[in-house]
Amino acid sequence: GTVFYARATGGTTARAPDGSETRSDLGNGYWIAADGNDVAFDDATGKQLLWVPADGNGDFFTGAWSPVALTTRFKQGYYAYPISVAAGEGRFAFTTREADGVTDSVYVAEPNPTLATPLRTRLDGAPAGTSVGAFTTVGVSSRHAVHSCNSASGVAICVRERSGGGTFVGGATFLLQKPGAPSPYVTSGEVRVWRDRIAFRRNDGTLLVVDAGADHVFNTADDVETVLFPVASGVTNFDLAGNFVAFLAAGAPAGLQVWLADISAGTMRQLSHHYSAKQHATVEPSGRVLWDDTVFSDRAVFVSAP
Repeated sequence: GTVFYARATGGTTARAPDGSETRSDLGNGYWIAADGNDVAFDDATGKQLLWVPADGNGDFFTGAWSPVALTTRFKQGYYAYPISVAAGEGRFAFTTREADGVTDSVYVAEPNPTLATPLRTRLDGAPAGTSVGAFTTVGVSSRHAVHSCNSASGVAICVRERSGGGTFVGGATFLLQKPGAPSPYVTSGEVRVWRDRIAFRRNDGTLLVVDAGADHVFNTADDVETVLFPVASGVTNFDLAGNFVAFLAAGAPAGLQVWLADISAGTMRQLSHHYSAKQHATVEPSGRVLWDDTVFSDRAVFVSAP
């Protein structure tokens, strides 16, 4: 698929599978989220989240194109830029700061009937007693909108299911909880979503994936929990797509290395074997992993093909 990245000089670049590149001068590249034929990124002021679809050939930033603002107010927490943006199946979830300059919120932008006229649904505030913090993270698919949230038991995972009307307006909301467990999952705050799966770090640092099962609904008896990395330290960044989770954790010869876990096969392998600063591990459903790396001094995007 297409790879999006930001250059140090600004703007957003799309690199197609054939190696050709097209570029938008818009965006600082602090926050980019893409899935299929959709990409969203912050504008040059950091105050808007801009959506751009692919053209009829699946290419981006070609011909006559114009972005659509999914929100006009795009600031979060203690920073001048948003904390979390996620894409999934033609939808985007994002954090924002309300007009009062104090309240942090989570929204989903859905097609209505397309993202050119988005339906924006506020997610926070339900279940009762939960709230959004400065470091809230989000994830979204066609059936589930998810974000970390503050609760009485700690940082939990708020889930909103799609309603009978096919949108997230009025959908059921609850805290993610293992059936039969006495309390909801407590996390380190980061969540990732892909279709009917949620990946997160438990409060003790363990990296897990919960699959909603055949009924496509979480908190039911057919949920499947998979422990991927039962180590209470070291996982600093992770991503979920298809059967794969890519993450950064300690490895040989030293420092953080890139790892790839196959959920279905129950296997895990180390992809990088050099000491350098690494971040932003990203995985595609095919198992292709990308990350940015400083082994050559200048930051570069590395790719590990399956």
